[in-house]
Amino acid sequence: MSGGMQSLQGKEEVYDKIDIAINHMRRLKPVLKIQTVALREIVDYFVDKGFFELMPVILSTVTDPLGPDPGSSVIKTGEIEYYGQKLKLTQSMILHKQMALISGVDKIFIMSPNVRFEHEKRYSTGKHAFEFTQVDFEIAHAKKEDVFSLMEDLLVRIIKRVQKDCASELK
Repeated sequence: MSGGMQSLQGKEEVYDKIDIAINHMRRLKPVLKIQTVALREIVDYFVDKGFFELMPVILSTVTDPLGPDPGSSVIKTGEIEYYGQKLKLTQSMILHKQMALISGVDKIFIMSPNVRFEHEKRYSTGKHAFEFTQVDFEIAHAKKEDVFSLMEDLLVRIIKRVQKDCASELK
């Protein structure tokens, strides 16, 4: 086969993959609307309650000081070297959250993308997402009851908003 034919065949494969991705996104449109409404409601809720949003740290020289736990399903932490500095994918914002609380910010929340390299046994179950977005929050000096009440209110608010704004997508 000539180089030109191989090149054309490669382009056709790319175009096929693009078509598949476009059709997949069309089917996902209702899910994306629900996700957008839910995530917006989460941000609005925490801001309404006086929380400050802490932007997630994606790469850092320091990540979770406690992990990864040897008994966890995480097999490794993603790393890159950038101009001689070793950076890791942040596995936990715990250190960053604690520094924010110590600095005097009493209530914070984070919408944080996560990447976890799971053991093959867990990965193959389909129950563990390789990538996910985590909503995390901290309240200085909070009691368990405060946290439970906050989460119950948040869930009710999300459900009501999604039902109101996404009625056609829920059908």
